Amino acid sequence: GSAVPEGVSHAAPKDSHHFEWLHKHKTPLIVVVIVLVSLILLGAFIAWNVLYRRSQIVNSMLSDPVLLRGGFVVNHDSELGIRDVLLQDSKIQILSAANAKIPNSLIPVGTRIIDCSNKFIFPGGIDMEVSLPAAGADDWLSASKAAVCGGTTTLFEQVLATKADGGILVSLTNAINKATGLSFCNFGFHLALGYWDATVSKDLATAISTNGVSSFKHFMNNKGTYQMTDAQLTEAFQREKELGALAMVHAENGDVIKVNSDRLFSTELLGAYPWAY
Repeated sequence: GSAVPEGVSHAAPKDSHHFEWLHKHKTPLIVVVIVLVSLILLGAFIAWNVLYRRSQIVNSMLSDPVLLRGGFVVNHDSELGIRDVLLQDSKIQILSAANAKIPNSLIPVGTRIIDCSNKFIFPGGIDMEVSLPAAGADDWLSASKAAVCGGTTTLFEQVLATKADGGILVSLTNAINKATGLSFCNFGFHLALGYWDATVSKDLATAISTNGVSSFKHFMNNKGTYQMTDAQLTEAFQREKELGALAMVHAENGDVIKVNSDRLFSTELLGAYPWAY
């Protein structure tokens, strides 16, 4: 080629310095990529291992035999007196007679024995309406831990089902996926119906038969969003009666609340005190 005239600089192609830098630093970049991928894989392995070990511990706690010895047993409807209770596979296997012990011959080898003298033994509590996440404070992991520590062994999450979220079956599936693998206790679901139409009426049967939902909430408040008309409430109650489900209501008058809310907003009475009236 022709020589570059004296005094004239040879301009490098645009962005050529970037390619030159990449070429010079090819090996370090590869190392960085390898390190990042390794860290990601390591983090995934640690997360999986923690969840797996936790599930193994929980399963072991549920399956290994436990003997509750000499506690005062209180059932949901009566006092049964001082008894032994043998638990295994998440079930009561043997309940002794009052003021008697379970014979050693009936106690499996390796049974964990807990002295319950001067203590009550009662069934685990069932919380029928839990809202998760609770203002961002709880998820299934933390909420179920707190429940078990307080003697509650079953939680029913209230799942708000709206048309915008895809309907009641999609909302229910999403809720089940969030709880599965995280909860330390038994769980179920209580559906709050944010709307009503023919599809909801049909899907109630699937929610009951497939997912075990047995109760549904309806809103008489929340005008403009979830509030049902009297006609919709009547249809919903009739349908749920047919299906053997429990109908519940949030029993406030949404129309009256809207009138009073507008009045208070117009007078700029926004503190807590006027809203009590």
